[in-house]
Amino acid sequence: AEVDPDESCIGINLFQQQIWWYAHQVPLMARAGVHWIRPWLAWENTWAVQEPEPGKWDTRALDAALRRMERYDQRYQIILFAPPAWAGGAGSWHVPPSDQMSSWSAYVERLVSQYRGRIRHYEVWNEPDLMWPDDTRLQGDHYVAMLKASYAAAKGADPECVVLGLSHAGVEEWLARVGAAGAGRYMDIATVHSYAQPGALGVGVHG
Repeated sequence: AEVDPDESCIGINLFQQQIWWYAHQVPLMARAGVHWIRPWLAWENTWAVQEPEPGKWDTRALDAALRRMERYDQRYQIILFAPPAWAGGAGSWHVPPSDQMSSWSAYVERLVSQYRGRIRHYEVWNEPDLMWPDDTRLQGDHYVAMLKASYAAAKGADPECVVLGLSHAGVEEWLARVGAAGAGRYMDIATVHSYAQPGALGVGVHG
C-alpha cells in the first residue's frame, strides 16, 4: 500500500560533509520520495558557520541549501548546534555555550525570525548525552537550561515553530536527569536516536 511520506516514521541521515550535499543529493532524494532533510551536524545549520565573529552574520550556505530544497519541494529541520569559538565553543562543536546563554538566545531568536515561514522545525542540539563533556553531560539541568532558553527565543520569534528536544542517544541516566529537571515543558517533540544491534531488529532506526 502507498504510504503518505508525512505519516512515515522512517528517516535516513546522510553523513557527507566533504561537498555541499544539496548540489547532488537533493534531486536524488526527491526522486526517492524524501520530503524532509535533517542536515549534517557541522555545516550550514550551525551557529559557528552563521556567526563566526560577534555580529558577523552569514547565512549564505543555508540560503543556498533552502533554495535548492524548495525547488524540489523539500523541508528542512534545523539542528541548533555548534557555537563559534568566541561564544565558548573553543573550536569544538561538542561544547555547549553554557556561559553564553544570552548570546545563544539572541542567536536562536535571530535565526528563527529570519526564516519564519520557511523553516518551522528546530532541534536543540544533537545527542548531548554523548557529545557534551562530562562536567555538563551528566548534569541534566545544563541541557534543560539550554532547551528552556531555546524554546523561549524560538517561540518569541515564531509562535508557530516546532521545537524538538532531547536528541537522545541512549544514556538512560542522562534522560532520567533531564526528565526530572522538567525538560518536557520546553519542547513540542522529543526525538530519540535508537540504533538497534544487528540481529536485534535487523535494522538501525534513527528517529
